[in-house]
Amino acid sequence: MLKRLIVAVVALLGVAIQADAAIFSYGDFLGTSYMYLDVVEDTRQQPDALFGTPSILGNTLDFDPVSFAANVSSVTGSSSSMIVDGQLNFTVMSNSDTTPISVVRFTEAGDYSLAGLGSAQATASVAAPVRWTITHVDGAALSTPVSGADSLTFTPSGSFALPGDLATGALWDGELDVNVAAFAAANGITGNVTKVEFALDNTLAVAAADGGSAGIFKKDFSGVIINVPEPGAVSLLVFGLAGCLFARRRR
Repeated sequence: MLKRLIVAVVALLGVAIQADAAIFSYGDFLGTSYMYLDVVEDTRQQPDALFGTPSILGNTLDFDPVSFAANVSSVTGSSSSMIVDGQLNFTVMSNSDTTPISVVRFTEAGDYSLAGLGSAQATASVAAPVRWTITHVDGAALSTPVSGADSLTFTPSGSFALPGDLATGALWDGELDVNVAAFAAANGITGNVTKVEFALDNTLAVAAADGGSAGIFKKDFSGVIINVPEPGAVSLLVFGLAGCLFARRRR
C-alpha cells in the first residue's frame, strides 16, 4: 500500500512539473532581407508565455512582453525570493545566398522598483546570455557548425539593491551586438554566413527581507539584423565623397 502511494505521489509530481512549464511555438517570420525560423519560447517554470507572440517590421523581430516580471514583498522577520526564467530560440536565415548575416543586435528594456525602510532589504537583477551557432555559409551547410556565446550588457546596471537603488519605475536597458562575420572569420570560415541559430536565456530575479519589496519587469525585446559595410566599401565611400567635394570646389 505504501509503495503504491509513493508511486502515485511521484506520478502526480511529474504531472505538476510538466504543467509548470510550457513551450510556445510562434512559427516563421519573413523579413525584408532575412527570415526568422522556428521561433520558440520555453518558459521553464512558468505556465504562461513570457515573451509573447512577436511581430516583424523590416528585418526586426520585436517582442512586447506583458507578463515577463518578477516581484516579491516581505514583512519584518521574513524573506522571500523569486526567479523567472525564459528561453527564446530561433534561426536567422538570409533570403539570398549572396546577402550575408553580418551583425545581429539584441536589445531589451524594462524597469524595476525597490522599496523598504530601516533594515529592509531588496534586490533585483536581470541576465541575458546568448549562444549562437553558425550552420550555413553561402547557402551550404557547414560540416562542423561553429558556436559562440556572450551576454547582453545592461545600463545603468543589471543588478540593483537597497539602499542605493531605492526607486519606483526606474528604467534599465540591455544590448549586445553579435558580430557574426568577425566571429566566422576568426574561426577560419570564408564566404557569406547565411544561417545562424540563436538561443537566449533571459532571467529576472528578485529577493526581499524585513519589510522590503522588489520587482523587475521586461517591457521590450528585439533582435535586429545589421549589415555593416566592409572596410573597403567604407574607404570607397569616403574617397567618393571627397572626390565630389573637390569637383564642386573646382567648379
